[in-house]
Amino acid sequence: MKVKRKVWVYAVTAVATAVAVAGSIVAFCEKLYAVGVIVAVLALIGSFCLAGEVVQDNFRLKSEKLFAARKYDEEREMLESVQKNHLLFPFVRETFYLVALKNAVARDDLALARAYIDRLRHGGERGLKYKSAYLFTLILLDEGDFPAARAEYEDFRIHNEQYALYQSQLEVLGALFNRLFTKNDAPLPEAAVNSPYPVVKRILGRHFEENAASYGNWEE
Repeated sequence: MKVKRKVWVYAVTAVATAVAVAGSIVAFCEKLYAVGVIVAVLALIGSFCLAGEVVQDNFRLKSEKLFAARKYDEEREMLESVQKNHLLFPFVRETFYLVALKNAVARDDLALARAYIDRLRHGGERGLKYKSAYLFTLILLDEGDFPAARAEYEDFRIHNEQYALYQSQLEVLGALFNRLFTKNDAPLPEAAVNSPYPVVKRILGRHFEENAASYGNWEE
């Protein structure tokens, strides 16, 4: 899903901040100091929120472009630079871990990916759990922990099948589970065939090898 700049969010936040600044100036001119301080604080909060939105969107846009181009090492360098930037990192912490998780799985560094999943799920927030459920299910399948993978997938599917955001991920997982655990050999979705994640091809490869071995002697 492409990230678009939320122009309307920028505009509303900027206008609200400008109004707060003007209000603060008027209040101080009228010697309403308490009101002026309160409105000035609101203006500062508005400026902070606007800066946060701009920084997060710029970060998402850059990471999305690098990921789409499959420049995973270059994206990793960018992530390392962001993480070391103590001024920038607080603005993008949550987004950073989601982007870093995708990058780690794309580079097939699944141990690092698991560490990012633990960080994302540490607080117990359901939204972050489901944002990482697709990749966590793939990792569990790759590890051969099929009961845990099935439980993760079913929970993910039941609570999110109505959301367009997750349709492609659920489609891939459904196709993988059909290939692995049923006799349904329906064509795989495009998102699985051209997946940026090596773990998907590895899972399908194992499935092919196990089934090919069961055929005995055969010729192409």
